[in-house]
Amino acid sequence: MLHWIRCYNSGMENTCKVSYVWDWDICIKSMSYVHKQLLRKSFVIAIGVFSILLAALSIFILTDSSADIGARISGIVGISFAIYWILLRRKIGEWIYRRKFNKNIAANKLSEWTFDGKGYTYHCDDHIHIEAAWKLYSNVVETPEGFLFCVNKNLFFWLPFDKFDTDDGPEIFRRLAKENHITFRQID
Repeated sequence: MLHWIRCYNSGMENTCKVSYVWDWDICIKSMSYVHKQLLRKSFVIAIGVFSILLAALSIFILTDSSADIGARISGIVGISFAIYWILLRRKIGEWIYRRKFNKNIAANKLSEWTFDGKGYTYHCDDHIHIEAAWKLYSNVVETPEGFLFCVNKNLFFWLPFDKFDTDDGPEIFRRLAKENHITFRQID
């Protein structure tokens, strides 16, 4: 598989070229960072604690012989939610993403981006060719491993640092985006 990002200076403005096969490993890595930016860690922990408390209360309700049918149904729903959140949420999410990934036209195909001072050009095999201006992007999220280049909350490009061709590749990309007034944010 080919994974690389090449940055070079072409006259007056810098250009970054991105080219790699969009495979499942890259997809799942980028999705983990998408979830980190959408769901705050404190929220996930709070729901986890709530799930444990809900499960304990539900077990108490189900073991109470005087509980009516409505309380028992509530107990079953509570335990079901706790099991989902604690044990099944990630597996079900991965299954859903795998199905979506397999239907994606760019799945397991060579995708190429060229970023410059005006915007980007994107090619995927011979099926897709897109040219867009920087102003169409909402923001860039910088993670410890790369950039999430976001058009909106549901559409993004993953640009891993370790795939840049030069050591200053990430800095060139940062500068191009900031020169075009793209909002930067960092997450862990």
